[in-house]
Amino acid sequence: MVDRRFWSGLTAAVLVASVAAGCGSTPQRGGAAGLEGEVVVGAVLELSGPGAVIGTVHRNALQVTVDQLNQGGVDVGGKHRKVRLVVRDSASDPAKGAAAARELITADGVSAIVGASTTAVTLAIVPVVEEMGVPLVSLAASDAIVTPVASRKYCFKVSPNGGDIAAAIIENAVRMGAHKIGLLTAKGAYGDVVTQVMTAALGVRSSDGVTLTKGVRIAEDGSDAPDQVAELLAARPDAILIGALMPGAARAVSAVHAAGYTGKVFLDPSAGADQFLTGPVAADAEGMFMVHPAVLDPNGIATTPAGLAQQEFRRRYIQAYDTYSGVAPSAYDALHMITEAITTTKGTDHKALRDALENIHYDGVAGNYAFGPNYHGGVSAGTLTTFVVRLGGWQLLY
Repeated sequence: MVDRRFWSGLTAAVLVASVAAGCGSTPQRGGAAGLEGEVVVGAVLELSGPGAVIGTVHRNALQVTVDQLNQGGVDVGGKHRKVRLVVRDSASDPAKGAAAARELITADGVSAIVGASTTAVTLAIVPVVEEMGVPLVSLAASDAIVTPVASRKYCFKVSPNGGDIAAAIIENAVRMGAHKIGLLTAKGAYGDVVTQVMTAALGVRSSDGVTLTKGVRIAEDGSDAPDQVAELLAARPDAILIGALMPGAARAVSAVHAAGYTGKVFLDPSAGADQFLTGPVAADAEGMFMVHPAVLDPNGIATTPAGLAQQEFRRRYIQAYDTYSGVAPSAYDALHMITEAITTTKGTDHKALRDALENIHYDGVAGNYAFGPNYHGGVSAGTLTTFVVRLGGWQLLY
């Protein structure tokens, strides 16, 4: 497999992704596709730092999506316009992410922003877009991104809600006979969020005899995973959740495997990223579980327009990057929801786009979305399903 994940090494402040015959960032009118003018959408993504493992996938997915959209352009009041995507690297730093969002609005004049890929960076962007009145469609999972709606009027998200994921993990564990749950999460912002949502969800199920047996934190790079795993297993949990990004996630999986743990092991949805099941970790993760949108299943039969779009997106992504990631489709959906709002409102007025997004019902490639005045995302909980690692790959469990 060719590794084209070169984007994670980029540290430039701005990456401009303009398409249509490989053109630069200069606005064009007309052309082979007859496109007239452009709409500018911004993206703040973690292209470097700990979150790059996810942000890079999202950047790649947005590029594929823009390429596809610009084959015919976006209908804006009867005229078809090119989408110009301006991407800025947050470096996985909330302060830099907030500054990047502000610059996209003031310097680039974006109609809306996609991102960030992680909760910590997104939460730093929220006050910026609320102050400046520009729609944000986040790719991160935390419910706090869109609640309370009264102070998140311009904020939406497409990833599954963290609370829904946590509840599904616990329900799976209980169904498998596990009631004593151990948490193995990374230090830092990502692990903080996983720990918070899992602890809250476990509290909800306490009346069913479900308990948090022990929680331990590992370094973000997983260098201390063996020692922390030994401490966790001493508490004799029936099931473990590993919540970490690469490379920490891989080292945690290998440490659990090396310790001979025979209970159930669940991985958080970031394990659906393309680079997770590579090298020795593919064998070490055998039999481990993950709750994830069903889009990860490569054997799904497309019988609906959304299903056909999902297959076409997968094909294009693999063609471009020689691999596929389960976290890519949410970026596709985020951009399509923005362009659909632009078409609906026949323009790029920020307030009008916000109103259109708030009332959108969209069947996307990652799942179904039904936003409203009291609900700004993410994807429907019914989209979530359970996968298991079999022979080095993800297999749909049920």
